[in-house]
Amino acid sequence: MERVKIVTLLLTHRCNLRCSYCYVRDYSGGDMALETAKEIVRQSFAESAGDFDLLEFTFLGGEPFAAFPVLRALSEWIWAGKWPLPYRLTAVTNGTLLTGEVKAWLEENWQRIALALSFDGETAQNVSRSGSLSRVDLDWYHQLWPNLALKMTVAEENVGGLFRDITALWERGIPVNDTFAGGVEPWSEASLDELDRQLDMLTEYLLEKRPPFRSNFLSVDLTVVLSPAPARPFRCGAGESRWTYDTNGRKYPCHLLSPLVLPEDACKTAAGAPFLRSPRCRGCPLDPLCPRCDGNSFRFFGHLGEREACVCSLFKRQIVHACRYQVREILHRERRTERDGLVITAINTLMTQLQSWMPSAGATQERKGADQT
Repeated sequence: MERVKIVTLLLTHRCNLRCSYCYVRDYSGGDMALETAKEIVRQSFAESAGDFDLLEFTFLGGEPFAAFPVLRALSEWIWAGKWPLPYRLTAVTNGTLLTGEVKAWLEENWQRIALALSFDGETAQNVSRSGSLSRVDLDWYHQLWPNLALKMTVAEENVGGLFRDITALWERGIPVNDTFAGGVEPWSEASLDELDRQLDMLTEYLLEKRPPFRSNFLSVDLTVVLSPAPARPFRCGAGESRWTYDTNGRKYPCHLLSPLVLPEDACKTAAGAPFLRSPRCRGCPLDPLCPRCDGNSFRFFGHLGEREACVCSLFKRQIVHACRYQVREILHRERRTERDGLVITAINTLMTQLQSWMPSAGATQERKGADQT
């Protein structure tokens, strides 16, 4: 397996949007100096040679293209250098500043830098992302990077457009990395019921249309419950294979534990925070599967290992729908693999344990499918 180290450079805290679920604490402050950025790159190569096979430099903000002069100069300096191991460059962007000079530069260098575009869909974009739909040239982006998935964030205020938005993108040939917004308040029961409705429709679409895409919500690797790994801090690799540098060059385990999100004194405390698993998660059959962000855990609880209340309620609904979708998808096949058997075993285990809070919306046909296993 390729050993990848991800180095995130917060080129600026500035951003021209105010997305409803954004985690940025303070949008003010200057940009990262070019010489600071160069030193981070030099140091990263020196520290990583021999331990990693690839270095990925991710430009983040705020909106990194608000600091385009630094981003461009740094990228061109890296491309002109000779380095001890392979690397790649990525920029995470809201897409609204990709115009004029920026667009021309990206067209010239699209093979040397990849953009991770945050785009929530044609209806959700105006609901959650400062009414910015008309400012994102989606066709241009897809033409340059046709195989890169858009990052779609589903939040309570835009959940009603989930099915329509994701399938509209698929039908344009655009892959989607669908995720739930983190660091937010728990959803209301009405919104959770709406999520059920949207995932029911998405399941039917996938089974009927068979698009060449997948939804993260429905394609969770359920077999993890059969051989759970022990819990440990920072399952994402933060502080080990992932590091973040703030605009002043200071190093942090991740952007959520940097001054972009937390006051400086809290960032210092986070470095020695204990790892404490929540008592409410003990014995839960979803524990091995359930996503955990230790950055958000520290933000809200002061230690690592805790899961947010919003994650708990959303993930339970998600897993029920993932079980229903995956069992029906397997039953549709003429031939089944050994892995299909493992998936069905995992589904039977989960469905037996989760009956007490299984949502009822749209359940009849799916439950019949599960019973046939």
